[in-house]
Amino acid sequence: RKGKIVGLRPTFSILGGSTDEWLQKYSSTSDVIGGFSNRFLYFDGEPKPGIPRPRKPDSVAWAFQTSWMNALTRFYITHPQEFCLSPEAEARWDEFYLDLCHAGQEEVKVRAALIRRIHTNAIKIALIYSTMNEEASISLASLNAGIDLVRYSARCMVRVLEDVGESETERLEKHILRLVAKRGPATARELRQDVRGATAQGIITTVEALVKCGTLAVQRNPKTIRYGLPQDIAHPYDSTEASSTDRA
Repeated sequence: RKGKIVGLRPTFSILGGSTDEWLQKYSSTSDVIGGFSNRFLYFDGEPKPGIPRPRKPDSVAWAFQTSWMNALTRFYITHPQEFCLSPEAEARWDEFYLDLCHAGQEEVKVRAALIRRIHTNAIKIALIYSTMNEEASISLASLNAGIDLVRYSARCMVRVLEDVGESETERLEKHILRLVAKRGPATARELRQDVRGATAQGIITTVEALVKCGTLAVQRNPKTIRYGLPQDIAHPYDSTEASSTDRA
């Protein structure tokens, strides 16, 4: 930007959680290409065990945190400050920005749109770190922390949203392939347990199509058959030999 950006009482406006399946189902290509989806930071992870009786927050730590944040807010309201990059941070920013521009040119359309605002989010996070550390300018440490955070967020965002715009069948195929790549060969029942948002018949039909085109291989055991990537199947067999009872 050519002019200064003035922030008056900046506040986090949206903080929420959802599932991969919901975001992939209800997000559209226009959300991504149009620049709406990439305005947010995304963080994903594996589900954790349930907590039947969550502990109460540490009241002392919470009181200190809120008191400190309120004091910091009052200070910057009464003492407006212009934040610039320190000389060391300027050199790091130039390197990061140019690398990002080069990477964006090599990405496919959807992925390029997802990472288009990384630099904007990085400088915002760096600014937050700088104000929290009461720095006179955005330091190299604060900028590196901001860059690391948004790069991690970008990887999460791409994992969740890069399939937006694809058909239900295409997303289901990718989901199944990711599962067997991660966990190894699985039975149809195990796949139905792990793949959410799809019908049992849809999963079976998709698995059969993947086997037919050679993307998945079949391993037959005495009582069940397992589906996996060809390199993970020691002794694949002709899937046409499988009976309907093998699908259980």
